[in-house]
Amino acid sequence: MHLEANVQPDRILPNSLSESSWHVMKIPIYGIEEATLRWGDSFGPIVRFDNSDIGIKSWVFVNEPDLIEHICFKNSPNYKERYLPEIYKFATQEKGILGSSGDYNQKHRKMCKGPFTSKRFLETFAESITSLSKQLTQTWRKSGTSGVVTADMSDHMQRLTLDVIGNVAFSYDFGGIKYIERALSGDGSKQSSDK
Repeated sequence: MHLEANVQPDRILPNSLSESSWHVMKIPIYGIEEATLRWGDSFGPIVRFDNSDIGIKSWVFVNEPDLIEHICFKNSPNYKERYLPEIYKFATQEKGILGSSGDYNQKHRKMCKGPFTSKRFLETFAESITSLSKQLTQTWRKSGTSGVVTADMSDHMQRLTLDVIGNVAFSYDFGGIKYIERALSGDGSKQSSDK
């Protein structure tokens, strides 16, 4: 595994498996977003992990907004194949936008992109996300005095997402944040809106 990047002349790239592995370990330590930004600070706007010596496809990480727009929006048909780890393929059964690649992925991206090209819809979507995220953080703050929330964040994010989709697409409150509020207060009972 070798790390390649579009770099400034004074930047030194790691070229051994151990050095590259050190940088890959930033993913579980910091999360993919923070790791990508750290690589950008170290190596430039495009970072490539050459995995040929371990028999898998290379990974390319882009962290510059104009390049991301070029790849993901302006030229997305050129990038049909995506690297998906085997465990991710298994968990998603290679379905959906995030769990698929190739023509299947392109077909589903095309079906879903319509609303995201409408300025009015995007404004509504942004307002809903902002408002409901604020409501969720207020729920977390009200749940205790220590400032620490012990909770299943995956569950909370799924419930927040469902509330956003319900609000924007159906003008319907699925009650996800209300459920979180009840659960954090010790009332885990299900209500009619709880899924």
